Amino acid sequence: MNHQNLTHVQAKVVTPHGDIRSLWKRTTSTTQKNETMVVFTQNLLLPPGTSTVLTVPIVSTTTPTSYSAGQSSIGKHHHQQHMRGIRSPAPDDDADASTIITEGEIPVWKDGHYVPGVAGVLNATKVGGRVELELSNGRFSFETTIAIMSSSPQLGSFIKQ
Repeated sequence: MNHQNLTHVQAKVVTPHGDIRSLWKRTTSTTQKNETMVVFTQNLLLPPGTSTVLTVPIVSTTTPTSYSAGQSSIGKHHHQQHMRGIRSPAPDDDADASTIITEGEIPVWKDGHYVPGVAGVLNATKVGGRVELELSNGRFSFETTIAIMSSSPQLGSFIKQ
């Protein structure tokens, strides 16, 4: 299977604390301004006694990205999940400032900074071309929308559905 054509991934990991469930999906659409809008959605269920770092792309208007669903730490158990769309971006301050990451429509990353206030989201840090969200147990639905010029030759089959 060509991973560039993946539009979603669903996983379940059975742990002594309960099941960790993850659903990642990517959707695309084209605007009237000939921009391709890529929306990454990550639904995540972390049972009590677990935590994770969820890695989310920060992307400029012309740079494609890869998407990592992060690592979960559960006592002696360790779960790691990566979903790649296309190559990783270079760090980009403009992308950092324009990227908004929401959880249940409430911003947790905006204007290049962590926005506190969502239960279970402990912190967010920019690391290179991505944001790492520190999470404790709970049910989460994160969404990141990225505008990419559809004429970009770097996109390849990534934007094809």
